[in-house]
Amino acid sequence: MSSNHSPGISRTPRIPRLPRIPPMLLHICCAPCSPYVVEELQRDYDLTLYFYNPNIHPEEEYVKRLEEVRVWTKSAGLKLVEGEYDADTWFDKTKGLEDEPERGKRCEVCFDIRLSKAADEAGRLGFENYGAVLSVSPHKDSAVINRIGSDAGKKRGVKFFEADWKKKEGYKVTTRMAKDMGFYRQDYCGCVYSRRGRGKQ
Repeated sequence: MSSNHSPGISRTPRIPRLPRIPPMLLHICCAPCSPYVVEELQRDYDLTLYFYNPNIHPEEEYVKRLEEVRVWTKSAGLKLVEGEYDADTWFDKTKGLEDEPERGKRCEVCFDIRLSKAADEAGRLGFENYGAVLSVSPHKDSAVINRIGSDAGKKRGVKFFEADWKKKEGYKVTTRMAKDMGFYRQDYCGCVYSRRGRGKQ
């Protein structure tokens, strides 16, 4: 009588399926602020970067920063989604806050504009998680960013990754990485009001 199994021959063991790395949409403000955060998050997430920054002025500066992001992400094999440059919306929502100092109310509104849009995009694209590199800057309040990001995410059914990326010398590390990569280093946050604060016209 024949047998379906030959003696002495074992079946091929089933290879365990590795756990799926969860995807995340990560809002980035520019190339120099991003490499450290990206490197850290890539340990646990499948990242797609999202560039949406209608606060950056003038438009030539916006194009310059976006083009650098394009070159970097392409060379690094990173996925990138580009948001629209709706500067008029930014000016409308920050009207009356022109004289606010950096880290003041205008910055909170600016965070809300960008993180709400990022949360919208995360939901639209089917992401369950989203985050931002904004808190890597020593000029930005991580508690405010985390509060705004979490609130925006809850309204849209996506979870915001809370972090203070400037901790553990995160800002120094990303600055060094950006310098090694030859990134253009801007000397103001991006908006026309922070530009004036730096003595620029």
